[in-house]
Amino acid sequence: MSLTPETIPAKFYPFLLGHPSCTTQSKEEIDALFSSPLKQLKDNVFTAGRWVMKVDKSGPNVTADTNIYRIRAAEKIRRYIAEHHLENQMMVPKKFLYWQSQEKRFYVISEKVDLSDEIAQFTSPEYEQAFKNNGEAFCPNTPQRALTPEQAKALSCFSCSGYTNLNHNKISFTKTGQIALIDTEPVTRAFKKKVLQSKFSVLLFDSCALVTQKAIVAMAKLKGNCSDSAALKAVQSVEKKLVLLTIAKLVGKIAVACLVIYLTLTFSPLLPIGILAGTIIKVVTLMPISIKTFILVFQTLALAADWNFSNQGVKGLNTLLELEKKGAA
Repeated sequence: MSLTPETIPAKFYPFLLGHPSCTTQSKEEIDALFSSPLKQLKDNVFTAGRWVMKVDKSGPNVTADTNIYRIRAAEKIRRYIAEHHLENQMMVPKKFLYWQSQEKRFYVISEKVDLSDEIAQFTSPEYEQAFKNNGEAFCPNTPQRALTPEQAKALSCFSCSGYTNLNHNKISFTKTGQIALIDTEPVTRAFKKKVLQSKFSVLLFDSCALVTQKAIVAMAKLKGNCSDSAALKAVQSVEKKLVLLTIAKLVGKIAVACLVIYLTLTFSPLLPIGILAGTIIKVVTLMPISIKTFILVFQTLALAADWNFSNQGVKGLNTLLELEKKGAA
């Protein structure tokens, strides 16, 4: 279903320019900008005045609402920054929705940010080469800035919440040293929807474990940008807590599944029913639970393996990047 001002969820109304719930008085300004051709920066990115405009992009990893959810991601980040008093460390530009009635599509409108030329300082030259091998380009002799421990911890926490777009070239700085989180595209949204919309996947796979795997890959990339040892330790600390918590949940689910299997095998013969009925009960109960248990064990081992790779430095990062390309991480 195509998105229109009438079909979008009500939670977007405060950001929809021109809607009574939106207090921002910028619609007339944006209307005026759209009266002339916009300057195109990329296939789905345009600019005019003090704004950057983005429309939906095509591809296997996007959904019909991926673009508008940039706003939700930006607001989550903004709340985290405010709650943890990180205004001097990080910023996210204000973003709004604009319905282009002639084109019949939404634009996500974002304030331009005055960025520094600096890039995040690499942990080592080997990490720099790994990022280059992964298709990221850097201008020679570009000034570099070290991430602070507070910035590294915050980015790690964002990855735990689904903001996993932590490639090196996505980390930008303002001229005052803040990290500017400009691209808030929810890169895992399409993945989550595919998992959650499939009854087969929901029944068999643990979605929390799948999301944690994505976060591990994101933090493995982030470790390549932590030239400050305290910043690196901050990332490792967040990652350790996330992985151990997820593994604990998986082990708990495995224990419950094993208990059900044990109880079924122990008490089903005691039921006052025939042999055939008892056999049917066993098969109907044990088969799906056994499959679920096997998958949970597999996910636990895969999670532990990914965490191990993440702590193997550049070698482990290269392994995770290959697995990510294959859709296995």
